[in-house]
Amino acid sequence: SLCDWSSAVGSSDLGPDVVACERALGLVVILAERPAAPHHLLVVPARHIVDARRLTFDDVPLIQSMVKLALEALSRRKIPMEDCRMGFFWSGPSPKHLRLHVLSPASRMSFLNKNLAFRPDSASFVTPQALLNRLCVAHAAQQRRECTSGAGGGGNNTAPFVNKNGSHTFHSGTSAATTSLPLADASSASVAAKEGAPARSSVGNPPRAQEHLPSGTS
Repeated sequence: SLCDWSSAVGSSDLGPDVVACERALGLVVILAERPAAPHHLLVVPARHIVDARRLTFDDVPLIQSMVKLALEALSRRKIPMEDCRMGFFWSGPSPKHLRLHVLSPASRMSFLNKNLAFRPDSASFVTPQALLNRLCVAHAAQQRRECTSGAGGGGNNTAPFVNKNGSHTFHSGTSAATTSLPLADASSASVAAKEGAPARSSVGNPPRAQEHLPSGTS
């Protein structure tokens, strides 16, 4: 199971299915048991997280590290990145353990897998950049509420806003400081963002996921 793979991050014998391992980050890359593309990798964290709905703004570094390790694994295996698709399931099929799906080339996926199970930013599958944007918006909304209620409308007037590229801009008077959240140095085609995300205090529940998914969603 994926939990077995995640617990094996600290093991010296990782087995033939392990593509890459970053013990310092607690991440392992393995081959999918039921591939939905000619190349289907899974980036699995050692920390047990059920699915993408449990992620918070504090998990932004984890998401970025997972994408970075995925891209490194693709590069080492000489897998083309131009037609690569990455993403998480909001509420995925069993086993219940978060993993980043890395599929290439997307153009050679079956019709159902490409347009249903692994359709980017659908009801069930979300790209890393869209997930980051959602977390940023939720975090900014939470900060804005705290700023408004904390001083009763007075005191610190700093208010955060989120740019379309997913970065934070904090305005205080006439100055502004921006903290960007880059995904990784890679082709934008593999991690293309879709703008817009609801402003909520947490990731919350996404649109209702598909009840039945085709094979290849392991």
